[in-house]
Amino acid sequence: MDEKRVVIIGLGVIAKHHIEAIQRTKMFRIVAVCDIEESMARNPLYAHLPFYTDYKTMLHEQCPEISIICTPPNTHRSIAQYFIEHGVHVLVEKPLSDKQADADYFFRQEILEHYTPLFHSICAAEVIWAKQNLLLSNIRKLEQSFSDPYFTHNVIAGNRISLGGCWLDSGVNALAILSLWLNLDELLICNLRHRIDPQSALPIASTLDAQAEDIKVNLEIHWDKGINHKQTVIEDELHRYRIDHSDQSVWCDGQCLFHDDSEERLTRHYIEFYSHFPRMTLPANEVRKLYDIVFE
Repeated sequence: MDEKRVVIIGLGVIAKHHIEAIQRTKMFRIVAVCDIEESMARNPLYAHLPFYTDYKTMLHEQCPEISIICTPPNTHRSIAQYFIEHGVHVLVEKPLSDKQADADYFFRQEILEHYTPLFHSICAAEVIWAKQNLLLSNIRKLEQSFSDPYFTHNVIAGNRISLGGCWLDSGVNALAILSLWLNLDELLICNLRHRIDPQSALPIASTLDAQAEDIKVNLEIHWDKGINHKQTVIEDELHRYRIDHSDQSVWCDGQCLFHDDSEERLTRHYIEFYSHFPRMTLPANEVRKLYDIVFE
């Protein structure tokens, strides 16, 4: 099978994991990279590749089959549209956009087959194991706690402002995992509240309380606790399961059922995604509902 020609637009923190994962798979070959900051060209990870500051020039000179968009969310729609209009399949990092109207572009019937939304959280080793191995009986409660240390000393870190706040950035990942165990169309939101940073006007803490038939749902998303830790707790009529996303482990009533630290956590997510491309994503209707909730 011929390798797909791939280009990457946006060389921030997450691009590193894409590059390292793709280099370990056989389906893709990175032919060029792009970033508006020329200084990024010196990174040894991709210094051997053609570097562009203009993605339009890169497209016409490199003729890629797939473009990976890792730029800030507010740029996703315009970049994706350009590549799609030129016949290139687009892979879009979460979130699709920071605006409902731009996100809606991706749900047009004529666009759906031309892009793949990426939710790296559902590609985690512990999530895959839990989905394949936990025999759940009548789920009663789903609780999630996702924390990143991006708000310290009463300010959001400068390189995190473009993420759009905790709800847009981490809420998307939490909801993607949630959708593996319940139908988001059945989720009735009881309360959604945000703590807003007055300087940036972005959420730094978000809480969602909801109900899905007999399942009680709670999401706690924080940038303001000074920790990096993420977990999903599932309670059924028999057991309490804890999926520790930071430790890549699964627990049942305090007993460890699964643990895998053989790879750096985020790189492992992308290895799974690219090794099983395009299967490791969500159905279009779930993606649409997920973003309806995000923009609630």
